[in-house]
Amino acid sequence: MYLCLVIEATTYQNHSTAQLIGILQQKDEKIQHLQFRLDNLERALFGKSSERHVPLIPIANQPTLFETQALEPTPARQKTTVKEYNREKALKDKERHNGRNAFPQNIERVEVIIEPEGDLSGYKYIGEAVTEKLDYTPGKILVKRIVRKKYVKINTAEDQTEIIIGKLPSSPIEKGIPTAMLLAWLLVEKFVYHIPFHRQLQKFSHLGIDIKPSTVSGWMRECCQLLLLLYDKLLEKILAQDYLMVDETPLLVMDKDKEGGTHLGYLWAYYAPLTKMVFFQYQPGRHAVWPNETLKNFKGYIQTDGYSAYKKMNLHNPGIIPMNCMAHARRKFEEAKIHNEEASVEALNYFQQLYAIERHARGNNFTHEQRFSLRLKESVPVLNELEAWMKESCTRFNKKSPTNQALSYTLERWENLKVYLQDGRLEIDNNLVENSIRPIALGKKNFLFAGSHQAAQNIAMLYSFTGTCRMQGKDALPWLSSVLEKLPQAKGKDIENFLPAV
Repeated sequence: MYLCLVIEATTYQNHSTAQLIGILQQKDEKIQHLQFRLDNLERALFGKSSERHVPLIPIANQPTLFETQALEPTPARQKTTVKEYNREKALKDKERHNGRNAFPQNIERVEVIIEPEGDLSGYKYIGEAVTEKLDYTPGKILVKRIVRKKYVKINTAEDQTEIIIGKLPSSPIEKGIPTAMLLAWLLVEKFVYHIPFHRQLQKFSHLGIDIKPSTVSGWMRECCQLLLLLYDKLLEKILAQDYLMVDETPLLVMDKDKEGGTHLGYLWAYYAPLTKMVFFQYQPGRHAVWPNETLKNFKGYIQTDGYSAYKKMNLHNPGIIPMNCMAHARRKFEEAKIHNEEASVEALNYFQQLYAIERHARGNNFTHEQRFSLRLKESVPVLNELEAWMKESCTRFNKKSPTNQALSYTLERWENLKVYLQDGRLEIDNNLVENSIRPIALGKKNFLFAGSHQAAQNIAMLYSFTGTCRMQGKDALPWLSSVLEKLPQAKGKDIENFLPAV
């Protein structure tokens, strides 16, 4: 330690007092910056998630309601030797045989009888053909027995025997065992309630039904193939709007060709606030080229955060009217509160007034015209005061300080932040598109990654449909079940009628 001090003193001995003061200030600024980053990291890990600025009155000696309990150590996993593994694998292989296993008899059966179409007079009943499919009704897995009656024509020559049978209903998966309802349930459990397929299959194993995860993954692929035209129609409907919110979220994808075996892709979200429809699109990167291609023919308002790729998107398409998110600007001052609480709180009070006006309009069910008038009357004066305060405050703080960075971030985007004043249909922030992404964040904690780039695109498709149902307040299960059941017979012109509608 002594040697280090001697070396440092020797390093600075030729500097003047003014230079030394400058060096110390730089070090102090660096320390403050690192402390700011550390505090924000701790806040992200352990702090509150709400961003709403509400002045709190501290209560002295207030104890915590819940004490943190230490987690019990996870028991060590028992290792399986190669010999034991080979023995278990050989036993399983021995038990395998060709053909489909019959469903266990203890599972409830629901029988559906189908008669042949047309006049049955002159025909004699000779038997039936039974098809069993795995079905689901809320709270219960069961077997659906489809009994199709057979008839033979009476008084016909032996070499001209005519047999008719009831027509087997179409299925989302040709010759597959699942019904549309069961498929919808599996998909909703994963993409709405975040339960991975392998956990769902435990329910089947308890009933004596052995279904492999690869089989369910195959069902998912076939469902997505069936839904592809509807997925394209959803994008078409969303791009027909003149106001969208855009955001993106990362997704790990298994990739054998990459070092480490995974690729960081992105799900791009396009949300239409006026129709409450969301479209997720998987892309291998976060570059502006992806939204540029999707939005190349779009005309209207695009609301985004401050990510640089969106600036390039606006330059690429002159028909786009760029908007920024007031919540992201407010977030910068919330983060800077650790560095300079007085200045940050002053800024946050302005944001609080702006959001109070929005809550008043929403709470009183204002029309778009009423909200437009209210903003001109009450929001514009607040925004003018905030702008003047920020421009005056820029000279008071060091350029590298978190407070100055918050001021610079907001002033740089100020004109785009005020665009919401132009139309009562527009929102003050893009929190709605962030809300549509939240289920994906929860899902990723459970399934962790996509198995391939195609699987990632299928994930985007299913989150588009379940997310649209969620944003519209609809139950995704009956909607998806009905679509999977009826879509195979639908004509191209009727595809749009299957979309969830407000």
